[in-house]
Amino acid sequence: MADLRFDPVFGCWVAIARRRRERPMEFTSSQEVQQQILCPFCRGNEDETPSQVVAFGDDGEVLSGSGGRETWLTRIVPNKYPSLAESPQVAAGGPYASFDTDGTQEIVVPSPRHVSSFSELTCDEAIIAMKACQHRNRQLASNPAIKHVMIFMNCGLDAGASLGHVHLQIMASPFASPYVHRRVKLHEQYNSQHGRPLLRSLLEWEADRQVRVVEQTDHFTVICPYASRHAFQTWILPRHGTRFPELSAAPLAELGLLLRQYVGCLETVLDKPSYNILFHQAPTAEQQEVGWYVELFPRLTRAAGYELGTDVWVNPVAPETAAKRMRSNRQAAGHTGSQGT
Repeated sequence: MADLRFDPVFGCWVAIARRRRERPMEFTSSQEVQQQILCPFCRGNEDETPSQVVAFGDDGEVLSGSGGRETWLTRIVPNKYPSLAESPQVAAGGPYASFDTDGTQEIVVPSPRHVSSFSELTCDEAIIAMKACQHRNRQLASNPAIKHVMIFMNCGLDAGASLGHVHLQIMASPFASPYVHRRVKLHEQYNSQHGRPLLRSLLEWEADRQVRVVEQTDHFTVICPYASRHAFQTWILPRHGTRFPELSAAPLAELGLLLRQYVGCLETVLDKPSYNILFHQAPTAEQQEVGWYVELFPRLTRAAGYELGTDVWVNPVAPETAAKRMRSNRQAAGHTGSQGT
């Protein structure tokens, strides 16, 4: 059972993940991490991970059986040190509540090569990584016990990564956090007041003004959001209402390529910072009404006392400035898509 505890003062859930102390890099210095010799995600080291859940070949198709060690391009394995698979050792009581249902936490390895950033993936690897995430997202969300699926990437020590080999994670939880529910509630309130989805209104407003828009493609709009919490925070918003698990091949491939391109853009503009990628989806039963988007942001600053004490974030770079610099980088790289001015 997962050791999930509810904080009644701030109204949030906390996962007490005791096994994560066993991770080989959990409390080591950056120098020790860089000296790691055996990478469990590289081809040939498959025995260093738990048995894989599914693997994809270079044609994007699911491999049968164990997925030959010489043929996989993307593989998904259980997280060896999960946050949501712990046995509670302290019973809840009094003002405290806990949750007693397990979740699922898995690793998506998008390349058998030892590369350290999404930008270093080949185009095929980036596309098939999105296909693998979608495939597993769809499977996990079909379980009635799963209420929310979160796909994310931590890249670099400052972003929380403990291994250098690039990887995504999928966490399917038996509850949706108050943060997720708050987002749903805000969307519902806006829709009730204005008769249209919040994200659609936001997208049209930004596209009309072209101040924070970095790029518009066939299926997505890339913006630096108006109230960016982080410097160079970037959103990739779908231009149509299809949920991520239901995207067809063309937008799914485009999403993989956009992530690859914009990670590379931020690495060029900011000298290869650590970064996070987050797939923001609503609870599994409500995604169609609320919408979804992908968020990318570099870890340039750390939350300090004011942010931690008030949840009011201080961003030293205006999103308009960030969008302008990113547009310039894309134009210098020879990109000719529709962009803001």
